[in-house]
Amino acid sequence: MNMQNEFDVESRHYILIAALLLALYASYLLIAPYVGALILAFVLSLLVRLCING
Repeated sequence: MNMQNEFDVESRHYILIAALLLALYASYLLIAPYVGALILAFVLSLLVRLCING
């Protein structure tokens, strides 16, 4: 069984990776201010469920 890797990395692949990283960073910047509030809301909802069902 011959397993040759014929994948050639071209400059367009680097451009695509750079664009994806930029989009990921922009998404992080948009979501970052709300992460603390989301985690707090999740923890509070777990505590409320434990108090009601417990």
